[in-house]
Amino acid sequence: MSIAKLFFHNVQKDPEKTALIFNDNAISYGDLSKMVCQISANIKSAKNAHIAVLLENSIEFTALLISAAQTGAVLVPFPATMSSSQLEHLFKKNSINFSIGDHSFKDIKKLEILENKPPLTDILDDNIDNNYIIVSTSGSTSEPKPIVLTQSIKLKRIEIACKTYGLDSSDTILVSTPMHHSLAQRGVLLGLTLGATVVLMDRFSPAKYLETIEKTKATFSFSVSNQLESIEDLIDQYDISSIKKMVSSSYAIKPEVKNRLLNYFDIHECYGTSEVGCVTELAPKDLKNHLESVGKPMDGVEIKILDPNE
Repeated sequence: MSIAKLFFHNVQKDPEKTALIFNDNAISYGDLSKMVCQISANIKSAKNAHIAVLLENSIEFTALLISAAQTGAVLVPFPATMSSSQLEHLFKKNSINFSIGDHSFKDIKKLEILENKPPLTDILDDNIDNNYIIVSTSGSTSEPKPIVLTQSIKLKRIEIACKTYGLDSSDTILVSTPMHHSLAQRGVLLGLTLGATVVLMDRFSPAKYLETIEKTKATFSFSVSNQLESIEDLIDQYDISSIKKMVSSSYAIKPEVKNRLLNYFDIHECYGTSEVGCVTELAPKDLKNHLESVGKPMDGVEIKILDPNE
């Protein structure tokens, strides 16, 4: 089943349930679906085309992820803070046809996603193997390279996350990273396809992160390691008892910090690449005795060590 079908199924199942909380604004599944259908009406002409997305974390960006799945448009998110010259270079590499955001570019049509048009309620493209989102590598080893992700890839990663972390529609999933990164996209899509509640932060700060957990009673979060390390000194000032599991990625958390945080919630450390997602996981049951390990292969992953001396 496609991302759009899963989302609209959850809309029909419980339209009044809170789908998204953003900056203290709660939006129901029913109201979010109205925005999705409005955006879809404005991007349906871009089916199979590449759309540069230059938006900060927002309700609109969240709805756009579902609209792209509904219409068959291909999203190519970039940091909205990039310079025009940087973007023009990346636009050529990614064969951009349209853009969404405040920027304007020569020969690139700008789409106004909230323009008043009759909403689109049909799913125009239900093939989950078509291109869906193009993200870029971090550029840590070379110039950033585009990575093409299909809905089927995103759905497989969601399936593995649900199985590994025991998630369901009762969860409240906190997303604290920028939505042009695949980690935030995974958290948002995970929640909306499960029928759970997504809490989206506009930007991260240690105090705001902990305050958001306390206010929204978040139960689960994908985070990067430096975010978890940054909350250590403030953690006793907030009630974060609702959080059951945290997934950390990017690099190993300092052992002394990890030991302290384990007093508050389970930590799953995952490792992988932008191209393939998480490939290994250091589970809570293994953390105490293997603090500096990368863990074991995740479900469905086979690992070959090519050189044990490196």
